Amino acid sequence: MRSIEVRVAGLVALGTLAALVVFAWVLGTLAEGYARRELEARLERIAGDLATALVVNVDGTLEIVRPVDEIAFDRARSGWYWIVRRGDAVIGQSRSTAGRNAMALASGGDGPATGPFGERVAIRQRGLAGTADARLFVAAPLDSIGAEVAATRWLVFLIAGALGTILVLGTSLLIHHALKPLRSLVSAIEDLGKGRRERVPATGIANLDSVGNAVNRLHAALVKAAERGREDAQNLAHAIRTPLSVIALRSAAGGTTPDREVAAAADLIRRQVDRRLARAGAGGRLAFGQRATALRPALDDAVLVASRVHGQRSITVTLDAPGGLTVDATRDDLDEIFGGLVDNAFRHARRSVAIRVEADAGLIHVTICDDGSGIPETVLRALPQRGRRLDELSLGTGLGLAIARDIAADIGGGLVLSNRAPPETGLRVEVSLPAA
Repeated sequence: MRSIEVRVAGLVALGTLAALVVFAWVLGTLAEGYARRELEARLERIAGDLATALVVNVDGTLEIVRPVDEIAFDRARSGWYWIVRRGDAVIGQSRSTAGRNAMALASGGDGPATGPFGERVAIRQRGLAGTADARLFVAAPLDSIGAEVAATRWLVFLIAGALGTILVLGTSLLIHHALKPLRSLVSAIEDLGKGRRERVPATGIANLDSVGNAVNRLHAALVKAAERGREDAQNLAHAIRTPLSVIALRSAAGGTTPDREVAAAADLIRRQVDRRLARAGAGGRLAFGQRATALRPALDDAVLVASRVHGQRSITVTLDAPGGLTVDATRDDLDEIFGGLVDNAFRHARRSVAIRVEADAGLIHVTICDDGSGIPETVLRALPQRGRRLDELSLGTGLGLAIARDIAADIGGGLVLSNRAPPETGLRVEVSLPAA
C-alpha cells in the first residue's frame, strides 16, 4: 500500500517530467526557428556581397572584381555553393561544387532545393551588373540547422533533467515536512488505542484537528459503551452467581445431591463468570494499555501445577520455550489460557506432552501437543460451523478450550485445534498471542 508521500511525489515527478518534455520540445522548436532565421539572414548578406563582387564582361565571361569573405565556397561539399547562369548556360560556379553540374541549383527560385551532392539547401538569387540575363544563385546548407537544433535539444534535456531532479527532491522533502503533523496525529491515535493517552491533542491544522476531534468523540463513545457493557456484565454475573452457588453447594460432597460432574461444571462456570467480571471491571480492552508479561514463567507454572495434579500418571514433559519472550497480556490472561490447556494435555496424554514456543511477525505461537486419542475429525470439521461452540465438547475439555480461545481472541490472538499427523496421535493446540 503506497503512502501519501509516495503518491504525491510520484504525481509531482510525472507532472514535472511532462512539463520538462514540453518545455524542451518548445525550446527546441524555437531554437530551430532562430537558427533558420540566422542562416537565412547570413545567406541574404552573402548573396548581396557576391552580387556586387561578380561582374559579367562584354565577352560573356565572369569576373570576380573583389574577394568574398566566405571560405566555405572554397571547400568541396561544404553545402555553401554559388552558380551564375546566363540563359541556359552556367558561366561560373564555386569550388565547393567540386566540378559537379550545379544547374539544378539554378532551376528554381528562392526556397529549399537539392544540392549537387543530394543535400538539402536554401537558395537565394540575385541579378548581376553588366547584363540583364545573368542570375546569381547562392545556396546554404539546411542540414546544419538540424544538427545544431539536436545538440541544443540534448543540452536542454540535460539541464531540464537536472532541474527536474532537484525539483522532485525538493518537493519530496517539502511533502515529508508538510505531512509531519499527519504522522504525529497517527501516532497519537495509536497511543490512544493502546491506553497511553486519554485524547488526541490538537495539531493547529484545521483539517487534521477535525479528524482528531472525530476520533476523540468516537473514543469517548466507545469508552461509554464499554462502561455500559461492564455494568451489564456485572449485573448479569451477579444475577448468575447466587443460583450458581446453590448448585455448587448442593452438588458438592456433603450436599443434598452430590454429583462430581455437576460440581466440576459449576466450578468452571464460576471461573468464567469471575473472569468476565474482572475484565469488565477493568473497563474493557480500550482501558488497557500495552502490557508486557514474560511467557516462560507462566508456562513453567502451568507445567508444574499439571505435573503435581497428574503426578501419579508419570507424564513426560518437553518444554521448548526461549527465555526473554514477552506477550501483550496480563499474567492472569496467561494463567487462564495455559493453566487449562496444559491441564487438558496432561489429562488426555498417554505418556508425553510437548510444548514449543516460536516467534514470528509480531506474534508468539505456543504449540501444546499430547499423545492421547485427540478429537474426532467430524467434531473438528464442525467447529468452524456457525453456532458450533468449543464448549459442546466433552466436559473437562470443551469449556477449558472455549475459555482459552475467548481470552486469546480478546487480547488480539487466536487458538487453532487439530489432530496430530500420523503416525503420531493426540491433539495439537496452537495459541497465537501478540508480542509486547
